Amino acid sequence: MPKIILTGGGSGGSVSPLLAIWLEFRKSNKDFQFSWVGTRCGVEREMVSKFQIPFYAIHCAKLRRYFSLRNLIEFPLFFIGFFHSFFIIWKEKPSLVLSAGSFVSVPFVWAAWIMRVPIIIHQQDIRPGLANKLMAPLARLITVTFEKSLADYGAKARWIGNPMQDLESQDENTKKNNLESLGLEKKLPLVLIIGGGTGSRFINELVFSKIFKISKISEVVHITGDAKNNSEISCNNYHQYGFLDHDLILEIMRASSVVVSRCGLATLTELSYLACPTILIPMANTHQEDNAQIFVDQKSAIVLYQDELERDQDLLIEKIQEILNSPQLVSELGQNINKVMKRNASCEMRKIILDFNF
Repeated sequence: MPKIILTGGGSGGSVSPLLAIWLEFRKSNKDFQFSWVGTRCGVEREMVSKFQIPFYAIHCAKLRRYFSLRNLIEFPLFFIGFFHSFFIIWKEKPSLVLSAGSFVSVPFVWAAWIMRVPIIIHQQDIRPGLANKLMAPLARLITVTFEKSLADYGAKARWIGNPMQDLESQDENTKKNNLESLGLEKKLPLVLIIGGGTGSRFINELVFSKIFKISKISEVVHITGDAKNNSEISCNNYHQYGFLDHDLILEIMRASSVVVSRCGLATLTELSYLACPTILIPMANTHQEDNAQIFVDQKSAIVLYQDELERDQDLLIEKIQEILNSPQLVSELGQNINKVMKRNASCEMRKIILDFNF
């Protein structure tokens, strides 16, 4: 029976596409076995436990491209995780290792290569991250989200899009009950504000400072992420949550007139599939700005950069209002964003894996 080890974590970004692939196999190839290798304290343990996938935690080091004393402190953790990986591979005897990036994957993929286990790497972002750069030379195949990324990996690369779970998996009654559980008034257009798996301090502080104005024109669901980013605000039409179940977030996206979001690829993929009118605020000086540029080029979202919002905090309110007041703009943004991502990536990845000579 073929066994696949999925590896990723630290944040939800590298976890979502791997879970989507696992769910795709559960539908039609139940004879495959899966295990997961992640970090000791990342969000992936809780995300994976929901599906009862066997989970192994290893030490990992987030290596920085610039000089930092933290590199000296964390580097020994890399080798601890590396040697632990050999034990896991010896015990599990996988037929394939599949990663979608993240630093926890690097020592495990290196160990898998030494033990001659085939490796597939998925590149989500338009800009290759350091983790994938360290793993790509050892991979037999590299799948990519965007066609532009084919040039980064040469003959090994395959353009498939970004795997994501089936958005129609819940019945209509469940979807309705999920939204009703939030106590939404539905008297004003709904705006969802989300900063990624662990939240965004910049977006949260911006919203806290302007929520009384935003809530006059819309009903707001604000997912802040980490509890340390929370603020006790009592305001009509404002619903603040640290975290929500992923399926519920998808239903809120579907019901929203506007979504304000960071530019992590998992979230961008969902926004594209759901055709959500979107305002993107990429994290400054990161790969997220490259991701956002794809949406600018295709006129599929309004992109506001942090330096713009630092100069004029009312700009976010103006853009929300602009979308709410223009059915034509809503239609254009929805149609364009729906075309950004290549479809059926999870199914395509399943076919690729089934074609492997285990």
